Amino acid sequence: MSTSIHAFCATPCMRWVFTGGQDGYIRKFDWYASINGKVPLTVAQKHPFVDSVTRAGVLLSYWENEEIPDKHNLSPESDDIKISPVYSLATHSQALWLLSGLEGGNINLQSVRHDEGKIITVLRKHKSAVSVLTLGADEKSLLSGSWDKDLLDWDLNKGEIVRTYSPQAGQLSAIQWRPQSVIPIPVERQPVMNGITSSALSKLANGLSNGNKSPKPDPDADADAPASPASSGGFDSLFGGDDDADDLFGAELSNGRTAQNSTLTLDGDDDVLMGDAQPQLVEQQLINENASVAATATAAAESHTTGNTSSSETVGDTNMDIPDTRDGHAEHPHSPSAYNGSLDGSADVSSNVFLAASIDGIVRIFDRRQERPITRLLPGRGIPPWSTSACWSIDGNHVYVGRRNGTVEEYSIHKDFQNSCRTLKFPAGSGSVSCVAPMVNGTHLVCASFDNLRLYDLRDDEAGKHSKVPFLIVPGHHGGVLSSIYVDPTSNYLLTMAGNRGWEGTTTEVMLGYEILPM
Repeated sequence: MSTSIHAFCATPCMRWVFTGGQDGYIRKFDWYASINGKVPLTVAQKHPFVDSVTRAGVLLSYWENEEIPDKHNLSPESDDIKISPVYSLATHSQALWLLSGLEGGNINLQSVRHDEGKIITVLRKHKSAVSVLTLGADEKSLLSGSWDKDLLDWDLNKGEIVRTYSPQAGQLSAIQWRPQSVIPIPVERQPVMNGITSSALSKLANGLSNGNKSPKPDPDADADAPASPASSGGFDSLFGGDDDADDLFGAELSNGRTAQNSTLTLDGDDDVLMGDAQPQLVEQQLINENASVAATATAAAESHTTGNTSSSETVGDTNMDIPDTRDGHAEHPHSPSAYNGSLDGSADVSSNVFLAASIDGIVRIFDRRQERPITRLLPGRGIPPWSTSACWSIDGNHVYVGRRNGTVEEYSIHKDFQNSCRTLKFPAGSGSVSCVAPMVNGTHLVCASFDNLRLYDLRDDEAGKHSKVPFLIVPGHHGGVLSSIYVDPTSNYLLTMAGNRGWEGTTTEVMLGYEILPM
């Protein structure tokens, strides 16, 4: 019996492939036996597809996605265990365990390699269907999005919530970690009121000052300056020829004292350097939009000389990940969720920056260390406010969002990041673009509209009206909504899953696998 395939995940080696659907069963396939096997399709199964589709998948096992009632609930509806549709999946890199999202808002953590399908624990917080699950690169953290519009960060070692992000305006439809990139994310511009932004007078979440001048002078700040231990003992000029003037910030921070302003202002610019400590929740900061590369290098050098040991920095309008070498050279497991079905096999993804798309069409870029988004990507003029899929480019500098009117919007951090810089248009009648995924070569984008699966050439700039068609139609999928597109880390195989994920749309209820051949 076929069913709408709502969720998909696979191990990085593509040894096992897992699917979940509306019928409430999780299925485990042997991918290599499927592509190399001799199991043919029946005549009825082969009829809707092209002649090249001849082999059937090899199903190893399947089990129910059970919704276990909460024992601590004082008024349980029933003691019976019911089967829930599978709305999202995420698996360990070696398939030791599997996470599945349920209709009631719970997340099941179940074993796979040993005692298959046994539920180890249940993560309870969401109040509606869990539509997105994305593992961190270390496989010790989990990002979950739900129809209740909540976005949560879980610690899988404790089974507890680390952080709850600001409520979204719509149901969560996509979460993806950003690939590592040296180019920072531009911070969203804040509205200016009387020449001062709304966050200029606020304090940081850790109780520290935001490093900007207050309209009312602080008498304590001026009183502390002459008593600084870095001074020569007199009332010499603070920035005069004193040899110890360089120790004004370094000695004070290295001795464990709390500076009056824990964020340092460099060379008169508004470049801000976060205080040393573990990353904490930070409110929107007043940051200069035009911070130069030279200021970034100066801030990095200043951080090194002052003994700052933080694993991340916010410099100017940037959010850069600094490698943390305190754990030595320990290797982290490669999580398939880190690739999110479309990135290369290097697992070079950010451990902090990710995008979260909602069904209302807005894509928010988050830094996991703060509750509020860094910036928001808004639909263009005349574009319907709708989106079920969004993805990063391979270099992490572009974002692609599928829209309902048969278009894909491209956002670039090199330009106005909040507004789309280009719109990829498909023929009229193509239907809504339900899923997008980049190819590893960085020059093509796989787009799934209702009518067909297309491979779009991103190098085409529509120079003239007689230019060639910028896309190729990938045969196989036709007439339905796709729930996900997966490109394996080696870029040898492409998989498409047909399902509406509980939203509107008809599907063909089939998973198709393609072999990618270089041209």
